[in-house]
Amino acid sequence: MENKWTKINLGCGRLTIGREFCNIDIMPFTDNSGNVLVDIVMNVEDTPFPFEDNCMDEVLADNVFEHLGNGFIFALNECHRVLKESGTLIGVVPIANTEADLMDITHKRKFIKKSFGYICGKGLARPDRPSHPKYADYGVLPWNQIELKEEGNLIHFKLSPRKVNTESDYLVAIYTKK
Repeated sequence: MENKWTKINLGCGRLTIGREFCNIDIMPFTDNSGNVLVDIVMNVEDTPFPFEDNCMDEVLADNVFEHLGNGFIFALNECHRVLKESGTLIGVVPIANTEADLMDITHKRKFIKKSFGYICGKGLARPDRPSHPKYADYGVLPWNQIELKEEGNLIHFKLSPRKVNTESDYLVAIYTKK
């Protein structure tokens, strides 16, 4: 697919933004006039993003990841794949077991600040694989934490993909791409 976008608005719902953003959701939301708001309708938990590797500057995931079940790691790895090395994953998730989390019955996944330490390998890297999180063997591609803060009932995060640099990293990346 020829890419006319430089950014992705993942799980956009009715909140579609800017021409540079590809608005992706599992539902084909429309406005009051019947115009489709979503650029690509797809299930991000099991469908590869229809973009080349390393082509996006940003992925926005605003209140999306808590709605993903078993396909969370797949979607996270797809964000990693399509982002440029200088790209960023920017998002918001509710803090586990707060009102913002518990009031929505469609939430499937819980997050605390330390969840991002797991994703980024912060303080958990194995000595034999320092560029990976300790548990990368479960398929999580490595990320760098740029920003992480709690505001009220929410966690705001900004990550960048830690791209493949060694043969060991390459084998993990290939293994997790299935």
